[in-house]
Order: sequence, then C-alpha cells, then structure tokens
Amino acid sequence: MGYRASALIVSEDAVRTSQWCAWLEQAGFASFSCPGPRLAWQCLRLHGEPCPRRELADVAVVDVQSFDPTESSGGYAETSCTKLPDDRGTVFVRIPNVGPRGQEEEHHLTPPVAPGSLIAAARTAWHRARSSADSHVG
Repeated sequence: MGYRASALIVSEDAVRTSQWCAWLEQAGFASFSCPGPRLAWQCLRLHGEPCPRRELADVAVVDVQSFDPTESSGGYAETSCTKLPDDRGTVFVRIPNVGPRGQEEEHHLTPPVAPGSLIAAARTAWHRARSSADSHVG
C-alpha cells in the first residue's frame, strides 16, 4: 500500500469543512480539520507559534471566505493561517479582492468550490510541496 497524503481543512463553516473533507477522502487523502484560530481553543498561531496540525498535514486548504472581517477582535484573526511559512502546499479559498491574502496568489480557488477543482488544487499543492521538499534535501 502506498503513501496516503494528508489534508488539513481550515474553515469556520462546519458544513463546508465536512463536505470538503469527504471529497478529499474519496480522492484518497486522509483529511482532518480545524475551525481556524478564532474558534480553535488556545490556537498557537495567534501567538506566533507553529501550528501542530499544519505540521502534520501534507496539504492545507484555508477557507478565507468563511472568516468574518467584522469580528469584535479587530478582524481577520485568521490572517495567522495565511501567513504561514509556505512550503507551496497551501491552497486558499477566497472571494477575489476580499479579505486577507495568502503569500502567493497562484495558490487559490474562488467560491463556489466544486469537488473536482478542490481535489485538483490539493493534488497540485501536494506535488508542489513534495518537489519543494525534495529540492531542499541534500
């Protein structure tokens, strides 16, 4: 049996998270989720620390569209998820020209997200991350 890539879905929208996890599971990914730093209990990213969930995942899909820019904490706590050191394995889902942006605009999807586009983006991100990691090895 071969290696099964893992995907982390970061979204405050539980229905969307469940759907995206199911799509990626059907495509062969092992998927798990996080509600984002505003809802995750004691999120380390809010304190500038690495995210243990992200460290475990081969690919992350960050649903920037679900984050509320008017939240009482000043808005966009979730920018901590868009400012990760990118191994080229992160896909951002966001409405164009709205909300925080990821490090590289080429790594994004716009809603509504269809199963095929999410799976293709996750596979592309996984291959980019693998080739980026391979280029840093001796």
